Amino acid sequence: MLVAVGVGIVQIVQGVVIYNQSNTISKLEAENKNWPERFDKGLKEVAEEKQEIIDAMKAEKQELVTKNDALIKANQELSKKNEDSIRKSDEMISRMDAILGIPGIQASVQVWQEAGDMYRSNISEPHSEPSTVKTSEEEGSCTETASVAESEESDIEIIDRIPPSTSMNGLTLSHSASNQR
Repeated sequence: MLVAVGVGIVQIVQGVVIYNQSNTISKLEAENKNWPERFDKGLKEVAEEKQEIIDAMKAEKQELVTKNDALIKANQELSKKNEDSIRKSDEMISRMDAILGIPGIQASVQVWQEAGDMYRSNISEPHSEPSTVKTSEEEGSCTETASVAESEESDIEIIDRIPPSTSMNGLTLSHSASNQR
């Protein structure tokens, strides 16, 4: 009888286990039936997220293309302005060459160059007495004065001080004329 009770308990335990296994199997089968739906739902969510990312990337790309097109256009305009500037510079150089080609202008330029050469050569020669230069701080004006001792060997004349009003008027006129342009 004890054996019968033991066998009965084992059968009951086995029945409970079988019952539990069948419940688990039925639950798994039910979940397994839902698996394609859950899988599809997960795939759809992932696909939607990827599509959002792709759309954002397309919008950024379009914005970059628009900015790039604007930069290309601005670069082309700058190139055109640069070409115009070079052309105008070349025209100005050719005009200056034409002006310098006029005999009277050539002669005056040559005279100024020779005068500058003579001035520089006379300044560089040593003199018997040293020359003194007084600056505007010493004289109280914005012009410089130079006094050179006269000697028999020197070709340099004494330069008188330029009155400040004359020199300042010239500077003011030329300065205001350049500002009016």
